[in-house]
Amino acid sequence: MKHIHTLALFLFALWPLSAQTIEKSYISTDKNIYAPEDTIWFKTFVLGIDNQLSDRSLAYHVLLADSLGNKKADTSWPVYNGMSDGYLIAPAEEGLYTLMGVSGQMVGSDSSLYFSKSVFVRSIEPDAYKLLAFPRYSRFSKDAANPVDVYARIDNDKPVAQLNLTYRALANGVTVESGKIKTDTTGAARVFLGSSKKSIPTPSHLWIQVDEASLSKPVHLYVPLPAEQEEKIDLQFIPEGGHLIANTINHIAFKAIDRTGRPFDFEGYLKDETGTILDTLKSTHAGMGSFELMPELHKEYSVVIANSPQPEEIYYLPESHLTGIALHLKRQNNDRVLAIKPSQNLMNTKGFLTLSNQTDTIMHLDFTLQENLAWRVPEQNLIAGIYKVTVQSKTLELVAERLIFVNAKRKLNIDLQLDKKDYSPRQKVELTLTVKDETGAPVKGNFALAVTDQEFSKAPNNQQPHLLSQLLLTAELRGKIPTPNFYFSGQPGASEALDLVMLTHGWRKYSPSRYKDPEAIVGQSLSFIGNNPITGVEILIATKYSEKPDTVRSGERGRFIVESSFFKSKGDSVLLFLAGQEKGKRKVQLVSDTERRKALIGSLIRGIGHEKNSHAPLEIYKPQFKVAKSRFNNSTLLSTFKVKSSTVIPRGSCNVEDFHTQFPWKTKTIEELDLSDNDIIELIKQVSNEVEGIGATKLNLDYSDPFSGSRIPINDVLKSKKWPHVFSIKVNCDPRGMQAVGKRTVREPIGRGQVEVPRGGAYETLYTIDWSNLESISVSYPAPSSLILGHGDDGKPNELNFPEVILRTKNGVVIPKPAINDRIVHPVHRNYTKEFYSPLYETDEQKNDPVPDLRTTIYWNANVVTSENGQAKITFYNADRPNPIQVTVEGIGAYSRLGYSSINYQVIESNQ
Repeated sequence: MKHIHTLALFLFALWPLSAQTIEKSYISTDKNIYAPEDTIWFKTFVLGIDNQLSDRSLAYHVLLADSLGNKKADTSWPVYNGMSDGYLIAPAEEGLYTLMGVSGQMVGSDSSLYFSKSVFVRSIEPDAYKLLAFPRYSRFSKDAANPVDVYARIDNDKPVAQLNLTYRALANGVTVESGKIKTDTTGAARVFLGSSKKSIPTPSHLWIQVDEASLSKPVHLYVPLPAEQEEKIDLQFIPEGGHLIANTINHIAFKAIDRTGRPFDFEGYLKDETGTILDTLKSTHAGMGSFELMPELHKEYSVVIANSPQPEEIYYLPESHLTGIALHLKRQNNDRVLAIKPSQNLMNTKGFLTLSNQTDTIMHLDFTLQENLAWRVPEQNLIAGIYKVTVQSKTLELVAERLIFVNAKRKLNIDLQLDKKDYSPRQKVELTLTVKDETGAPVKGNFALAVTDQEFSKAPNNQQPHLLSQLLLTAELRGKIPTPNFYFSGQPGASEALDLVMLTHGWRKYSPSRYKDPEAIVGQSLSFIGNNPITGVEILIATKYSEKPDTVRSGERGRFIVESSFFKSKGDSVLLFLAGQEKGKRKVQLVSDTERRKALIGSLIRGIGHEKNSHAPLEIYKPQFKVAKSRFNNSTLLSTFKVKSSTVIPRGSCNVEDFHTQFPWKTKTIEELDLSDNDIIELIKQVSNEVEGIGATKLNLDYSDPFSGSRIPINDVLKSKKWPHVFSIKVNCDPRGMQAVGKRTVREPIGRGQVEVPRGGAYETLYTIDWSNLESISVSYPAPSSLILGHGDDGKPNELNFPEVILRTKNGVVIPKPAINDRIVHPVHRNYTKEFYSPLYETDEQKNDPVPDLRTTIYWNANVVTSENGQAKITFYNADRPNPIQVTVEGIGAYSRLGYSSINYQVIESNQ
């Protein structure tokens, strides 16, 4: 009987390799699909690279971008004990959006390390027409027409005749053919793809839209077409340990994907160079699988996929090596054992084994390489997560390595108990949440709870990772991980599939921000005249919760820094200022590091660009994601109630009215602007490309003939690229610049009256205001505003129309710039959360209210805290729709153990 030599274990204290903060994060949302201008509720979790809650960051940045990479929201929220929560308003336009998040200490790191997830915006109003499409070909032909039958139906499945439709055929998200069709008297039409003389790529999807201007919302359909049959499969072989070792039994993992990156489940066979079949192969999960082989040196081995779209495609294994070590992780009783199999020429030589995580060496041991050598993984001493095992030779040459995942089952067990199985509309629901660890002991923790209507939560992105799979798996590995939540489900084969993921995906390299402390305040003290650095300046620091100001002194070249740890938990902003400057002394001003600020904000913008997706976000128009008509008291609602506010931004003295978002107006909020360059003119240019900048022009004041007559030169105005070359400026709806501000004027008789044209107004207005509290910018082109040019013979005023710029500030407050910048206001975070509104149905009047309750998020609570006995009780009331409801909870407990759970119940239609 052979003996297994077990390596002794030596555990080391965890000493970080870098003192700089490295964090990863996750955003939990109430759902993944929203109605236009719906509220997106979220909670964030920030963990260190050691998988423990991290409290190093002051703020968490949450951004929203469309599929073209345009920023739609930019917010920052306070972080307490590694967690934060808040909300966003979904865009008004349907489509695919990316929700991104990064902790403050990771701003300035590689943007691929930011958290991101897809969210869809789709109207909850049901389609006025039902569209159906059925391809009538099995394989696309470039030499003949490829028919697709299209049908249009309305209530009770009645055909719709003479309905105009537009279609687009797409390949890889790009339109390759388009056209128009009309249904006949039976409500049918036919599309012939590839019928034109022009050769087109094989289309993968067909998009159809109803052409009817009277519809309250567009009607779309998006259907897949027969797949391309001649696509090549990418089959990769990964020997366990890294290399194929000759004359040694090797355990080899494989991964197969198609050209779109999706897993390809295949069957095939392994053969040698003589054509002899050695083994049959079959993927076991998501295109992954494994097999064993003892290769001979210099022999060639290959795999043939039996069910490949391309006939007899051959895939060759890597060449075998004479020297090296093969590894194989296997289960032995209740332990996991790593077999270490050296080649013959390495027998009885010295070796080293190291176990490490992203930043720390957990253990290191030396041993003598010999036959039947094994190492038991010390799972009982390790927290759940990914570790790397490396084996080195006596010369410290790396000869084998692999990733292992330990303690996947060491997670929180969350039990959700409802007081009933089924409920009536508006009935009270009592939910009991019980959390225990793997030993059955109760756990105190903090959890996000979402209760949503499943009929309105169906979205194409159902494979997005939950809390466990994101923080412990997806965030740690390179590439896209298929079915990430399956590996933590406890289902048969999950553990084996997780080990295949470890073999077929590389470790994601985490690196900190390129700035030592991204949330620190950095700046200089400069002389007011000449901007010369001044050292030794005493700077006072005040925060919301400071009893008295602290101080810092500028050092070499007048530079100073206030580390972020100084103002942890001291409020949402920090004020740096100088004490009163004595008369006769050199005036000093404080200047923040603008280059650093631009770089930090720029890294957020680059993060959005990293998630840019030019493919048309049409998945929500597939038939399985269509919205059904709502029912209320046994009646079908003819249309969905849509509640819309009269203003987009209801704060301040000058609201953004609805028409400010429609032609000829363009509006961007501060969340949508790129703030890396906060020059006010550059910000206005982001809203409209008709803005040329500050400059001089000549204005023709002859109303009857604007292209001739007296031309008055005016300077320092906000210029447009077209006539009349001047913008009218308003700040919070108060006229500035061209209409009201200016010290010098020119008087010119026009008809029976006179006109006043300001000089110096725009420059004086825009650059003497502190725009740190800017809220939005609206630009109209062509012009809605006017300048009075005297009066005509009929006594009516003559008007010259100007394009208009409206600059809105928060709460309507206009902050003048001081003559000397003797202060810096530094925002730690900009946003505060609010409470989710949950209605009560306790009285008969409330229960019988005739206004339908059509909430799709029934309940949201970002901070459900379990007690010492591991329990929490939650109550809420159902809405009116008789639909299936899903309850989802995910969160974190003591020792940063993670948990996720869900349960469903049904709302039964009322008999009233």
